[in-house]
Amino acid sequence: RSESRSRSPASAASPATPWSPTRTGSSSSPLCKLACIDARVTRISYAPVKGLALVHPDAIELDLAGLRQNRRFYLVGADGRLLNGKSHGPFVQVVPDAGPDGDTLELCFPDGALVGGAVALGEPVQTDFYGRPVQGRLVAGPWAEALSAFAGRPIGLVRVEGEVGGSDRGRRGSVSLVSGASVARLAEE
Repeated sequence: RSESRSRSPASAASPATPWSPTRTGSSSSPLCKLACIDARVTRISYAPVKGLALVHPDAIELDLAGLRQNRRFYLVGADGRLLNGKSHGPFVQVVPDAGPDGDTLELCFPDGALVGGAVALGEPVQTDFYGRPVQGRLVAGPWAEALSAFAGRPIGLVRVEGEVGGSDRGRRGSVSLVSGASVARLAEE
């Protein structure tokens, strides 16, 4: 590896000459495309429990699998099938707060009731996430009972096993970016 490749682009330029993406020799290089983007993050959202409300932290830490806390938990019906906000819209009013390792969970219901505590795992289950099998364990404790009462039918809560959580897109879909221009275009339509 040459010395110029081991340095960052900014440090490769001389102090008198500011770094420019065209200094790489190709204006179509991936480095140029990234350096030319004027972007900023205005909001971060993720779902600690798939199908419940999104949370909006000030900062997150991404790794190769995305955000480990995203969709760490998910909901199943009495038949063991995946449930989401589309199957019971009021679920999105329930605000979850999960510990970073999924060891604790608190649910805040629309009436202000809180259900929370340390997560105890029960029997293993496998759930079909739109053609992708996801391994998990049923969560023992008060959450399923509270969610069932809220939904008016039996609901199970599952904690995902593995690195990609309950993303229905697997490792390749762990992060989505939406531009302001895309949002503006949708507003026009």
